[in-house]
Amino acid sequence: MKPQHPLASEPDVPIRGALHCMSDGSLVGGDDDLARMLGYESWDELSKRAANLRDLLADPLDRQQLSEGVHRVLAGDETRWVRKNGTSAWFLSAVKLLEWSATGEDLLEVSVEDVTERQNMEDQLRQGQKMELLGQLTGGVIHDFNNILATILTHSELLEQGVAEGRTEEALADIDQLRRAAERGSSMIRHLLVFSRPEDLERHPIALNDVVRDTVRLLRRLLPQTIEIELREDDELHAVADPGAMEQIIMNLATNARDAMPRGGRLTIELRRTTLDRRHLNQHGWGQPGEYVSIIVTDTGTGMAPEVMARVFEPFFTTKERGRGTGLGLPMVYGLMKQHRGFVEITPAEGGGTQVCLYLRPAPERPADTPSAMAGSDAEPFTARAPSPRVAGDTAAPTSESLQILLVEDDEALRAVMARSLRRAGHDVLTASDGHQALDLLDAGERPALIIADVIMPGMGGVELQKILSSSGTAPPILLTSGLDASRAFQGGPLPEGVPFLQKPWTIDELLARVESTLEGA
Repeated sequence: MKPQHPLASEPDVPIRGALHCMSDGSLVGGDDDLARMLGYESWDELSKRAANLRDLLADPLDRQQLSEGVHRVLAGDETRWVRKNGTSAWFLSAVKLLEWSATGEDLLEVSVEDVTERQNMEDQLRQGQKMELLGQLTGGVIHDFNNILATILTHSELLEQGVAEGRTEEALADIDQLRRAAERGSSMIRHLLVFSRPEDLERHPIALNDVVRDTVRLLRRLLPQTIEIELREDDELHAVADPGAMEQIIMNLATNARDAMPRGGRLTIELRRTTLDRRHLNQHGWGQPGEYVSIIVTDTGTGMAPEVMARVFEPFFTTKERGRGTGLGLPMVYGLMKQHRGFVEITPAEGGGTQVCLYLRPAPERPADTPSAMAGSDAEPFTARAPSPRVAGDTAAPTSESLQILLVEDDEALRAVMARSLRRAGHDVLTASDGHQALDLLDAGERPALIIADVIMPGMGGVELQKILSSSGTAPPILLTSGLDASRAFQGGPLPEGVPFLQKPWTIDELLARVESTLEGA
């Protein structure tokens, strides 16, 4: 009895079949089993609709690469084929040489097995893993959106003031910043939509560096501040890949690294060119000789025991405690890499930890204007003009005594507009992009009357800065602010006692009022 097609309504649809073709894909013949797997009554009916193997493949990239050889596309890989009704089926293929020709017109046998049911299950599991990752991203997304809203609200107020007072040039600058803030929000939405979409992979030439950089920006929000992220890029690399899938792969690996470094550490993501040769294949038993571009993800965590490393690609296998891991992350990475015709290798990292190396096919040529999933989010960083508090027309009547304020905020657009608002109120403003820069200014002799610091920043956030300053006994008062509410912003514990907190987004009046109340309570 023949094995049955797992999704067929008819009980006698086979799951294995074969065809014969020339090395250029021209069809010579095939069996009725394969034809019925694709929804045809017989091979004779199929052959009237398809003259070349290219006509049976669903992926445009597979059809294009068929010119490089049938082995390149089908040997040992899972590919999407087109059914008669227009839907697609996943086939696992094997290619065998039947007759060799000195002219290159070899006769090949392609044997296939329908793995659509398994692929559909993997797709469902992968979508579930995406939703799990999106849940972990929620905090970072809320933070960034509230930064954008704070920027929009503040520039709107300044725009209203500028129009009322006839400062046209200043008003136009505010309009430009409103547009930039809206573009950042739009880019973030596009990123989330690309990341969460359930459709089939869309492999095409991409600028791999851009995709990785955008993902690293998101990781800086997802991972705790105790984990340092280092990105190494030797060259601008281009690969044939789906950008959303690559982001999901890196996010999966990064969250695994986070769990392996509960007390902090270093996460290194490296991009480089790699060559796999026959020697590699003979030594490791996997891979196809050729040129690749690699993404290497290394952590300094607890590492894996050999018996664990041998099972990491098994679905639902996890060493995490109940409720903290699904055992789907690395199997999803493996499945996505397989769909990319790539490879994934996990090894112990030198000095401790784990290293994961992803091998992707390079793009045949440099992609023209290939957008990454977050194109435009930070592609053209805005360098704000920080107006001097002494410039005529830019200083409003101060709401309180004119003081020096140290503003510590990593979002460049928000930092610029906050500084401008404080200067218009008559204050002298120093700026820093994180806690380390703030400490450098203080070490250099600056003595601000107040520090305003964002809670979540790369390097050193506001809470850590506050703890360091409070231990000195001579620190100025500090006002903490965040795009998250207090319960989310202070994940390491409750709001520091006696430290005022201002949640974004806020209006200029709310900011200035909180500045006054903080100074009065100091």
